Amino acid sequence: MINLPVVNYYEHGTFLTVAHGHASFLGAFGFVAIGLSLYALRHAYPEGWTEGRVAAAFWALNLGLALMVFLSVTPVGVLQLREVVQTDYAAARSLGFYERPDVLLLNKLRLPGDALIILGAALLALETIPKLLRTLRDAS
Repeated sequence: MINLPVVNYYEHGTFLTVAHGHASFLGAFGFVAIGLSLYALRHAYPEGWTEGRVAAAFWALNLGLALMVFLSVTPVGVLQLREVVQTDYAAARSLGFYERPDVLLLNKLRLPGDALIILGAALLALETIPKLLRTLRDAS
């Protein structure tokens, strides 16, 4: 739907593009890459995994992405799209639009989702980096 010319004309460059980019890149391709990497690493080193940390990383990454997309960037994108249709594209990208109280609040609501994504990435790094370092040490 986002690539239809009439849709793209009105929404390109708004936060709907940001929502689409984050949800599709991280939500589809990024999580597949993380899963494949974990699959390979767990087969290379089957011992020493903290299942709770891996599960917490999984849930933090997924919930963080969902919160970011649905609490912040998509609602701002919808407000921008409305502004584009009612006024014009320049108004939706202006500093005045971003300083509106509702847009400022929605941008602040991005923090919990972003924090969960950072937490999930940190948990995943704590679990995988020692295994990767062991792999490099064993290879040399």
